[in-house]
Amino acid sequence: MNKIRQFNVYSFHSRIFSIMCLIGFCFLVVLGRIFYLQIWNADYFHELAQRQQQRTIQLESKRSPIYDRQQRLLAISVKVDSVHALPQRVKEPEKTAKILSSLLQMDEAVLLKRLKSKRSFVWLKRQISPVLSTKIKAANLKGIAFLREYRRYYPLGNFAGPLLGFTGVDSQGLEGLEYEYQDLLQGKKYNHVVEQDGTHRVVPSAEYNRVKASNHYALHLTIDSSIQYFAEKALKKGIARMNAKKGTAIVMETQTGAILAMANIPGFDPNNFQRYPRSHYLNYAVTSGYEPGSTLKLVTLASALEENILQKDQAFFCENGSYQIADQVIHDIKPHGWLTVEQIIQKSSNICASKIGLAIEKERFFDYLQQFGFGNKVNIGLSAEAVGKVPVPEDWTEVDHASISFGHGILSSPIQLLTAINSLGTGGMLVYPYVIESVENKQGERAQEIKDVNGKVVHRFGARNKKRVLSENTASLIKQFMISVTQKGGSGVLAAIPGVEVAGKTGTTEIFDEVTQTYSKKEHFASFVGLVPAASPVFTILVVVESPKKITLWWDCCRTNFPRNCRTLSDFSW
Repeated sequence: MNKIRQFNVYSFHSRIFSIMCLIGFCFLVVLGRIFYLQIWNADYFHELAQRQQQRTIQLESKRSPIYDRQQRLLAISVKVDSVHALPQRVKEPEKTAKILSSLLQMDEAVLLKRLKSKRSFVWLKRQISPVLSTKIKAANLKGIAFLREYRRYYPLGNFAGPLLGFTGVDSQGLEGLEYEYQDLLQGKKYNHVVEQDGTHRVVPSAEYNRVKASNHYALHLTIDSSIQYFAEKALKKGIARMNAKKGTAIVMETQTGAILAMANIPGFDPNNFQRYPRSHYLNYAVTSGYEPGSTLKLVTLASALEENILQKDQAFFCENGSYQIADQVIHDIKPHGWLTVEQIIQKSSNICASKIGLAIEKERFFDYLQQFGFGNKVNIGLSAEAVGKVPVPEDWTEVDHASISFGHGILSSPIQLLTAINSLGTGGMLVYPYVIESVENKQGERAQEIKDVNGKVVHRFGARNKKRVLSENTASLIKQFMISVTQKGGSGVLAAIPGVEVAGKTGTTEIFDEVTQTYSKKEHFASFVGLVPAASPVFTILVVVESPKKITLWWDCCRTNFPRNCRTLSDFSW
C-alpha cells in the first residue's frame, strides 16, 4: 500500500516536472524567436513591414512664380486636388468606376482595373479643377481620396506661350523659360506616406516629410505685358490680313537690350498646351533660321563705309534692273539707273548692294558679319537658340559673295538680325539682348547673379557688356539713310508715323525648298526692322512674316498700334 502511494506521489511530481520543463522549453523557444525577429533580424523585418504596410509617394513642392517688368504675374503655382483610390476600401468598384468615368472623362474599364488593383494606392487623375473635385467629393465614394498638389497656372492664358513654355503634371519644365530655368524654378520634392492598419484599412498618414525647397528663385522678366499684348494683337491681325502662315515680332529697348515683347503667331495657351500641335510651342524669334534678305544691306553698306570703300555721297549704276554675275543674273524689283547710297537703301537695290559687297574683301566682309553676331548665338538665355549660318569665305564664289551682300546665302535668327541692326541706333555699339532682369530668392532678395557653393557664377542676368562694331559716324549715317525708307518713295512707307521719324528697312527673301533644292517663287519671308524715334532711338522692332499673300502689308500689322511721340519708356502708351 505504501509502495503504491509512493509511486503515485513520485508519478505526480514527475509529471509536474515534465510539464514545467515543457513550458520552460516553449518559453525559451518563444524568447529565441522574439530575439531572432526583434533583435537579430530586426532591420530586415522592419523593412519588410514597411513595404507591406506603407507606400511613399513623391509630390512636387510649390514652383516659383514668373513676373514681367511691372511685377505682373505671368506664371504661378496654385493648390489643387489630385484624386486617388485606396483599393482595399472600395466597396463597389463597378459602380464607383461608372460614376468616376463620367466625371473624370476616363475609360470605365481602365478605372475599374485600377480600383481592383492589389496595390495599396493608385492614382486616378492628377491636378483636377476645383469644380471637378467638388463634384467627386459630393458623390461620397468609399475608397476615393484626395491629395493636395501644386498646378502651374498662367493667369493671362494665351499670352507669350512660346516664351514662357509650360510644365508637365510632375512640375517638370517642358518648354520655354519653364524648361530653361527648371533648376531655379522647381523646389525639392517631398514625401507623402499611406499606411495599412491591422484590419487592412488603408489611410493616408498624417505624418509625412515635407522638405522646404532651398533653391527656389522667382524670375523677373524684361517683358512688359502691355507691349506684349499689343504686339501679339497686331501681329495676329496682320497675319490674318496677309493670309500668312506664321510670324514673329520682337520689341527691344534700344540702349539696354532689354526685350519688351516677343510675340509669336500661332501661339498657344500654356494652361491647355495639350490641345495644340507641337509646332505652336516654338519660339520663332530665337529658334528659327531664315535668310534675312534686304535688311542685311544695312550691314553691307555700313561695312563698306567703315572700310572707306564707300563714300556717303557716292552714286552707283543699277543696270536698269538686271545685272549678270558669272552665270547668274541679279534682278531688282523695279529697274533703276543711277542711285546714291541713301537711295540704294530707300529703293532696296539688290544690284547696287551686290556691287558694294563685292568691293569688300571676302575675309573682311566675313569678319564684319561675325562682329555683328551672325553665325553665333547672342545667348539671350532662352532654350533652343539657333546659331545661324555664315559660310566661310574660302567657300564663297563670286555669286555667293554678291548674294550675301543683299542677305541671301546666310541664315540668321530674328533675334540675331535685330541685335545687329540695333547697333545702328546705339552709335555703333553692339548691345546684347536679354529677357531676364533678375531673380528673387525666398527671402525676397533680388540678384543678377547666382553662384554655386564654390563661389563660381552659374547664372548671370540683366544687361551685359557692350562692344563697338561700327564708328559712331557710320552708324549715325546709315540710320539717317534709313529714314528715307519710311518716307515717300521708300519701300517701307507704311511704317511712317505722323509726328515721329522712323528709321527702317524692309526685307523680302524667297524660301528655300528642301525637297526641290530650289528657291520657291511663291513662298517668301517678309520683314521690317525699325528704330524709333530715329533721332534718339528708344525702341528697336523687328517683324518677320512667313509666306504672306499680300507682302505690301507686312508693317501695316503693327503701325496702327505703335506709340506716337514716344521718347522714353514711360511715354510708351498704347
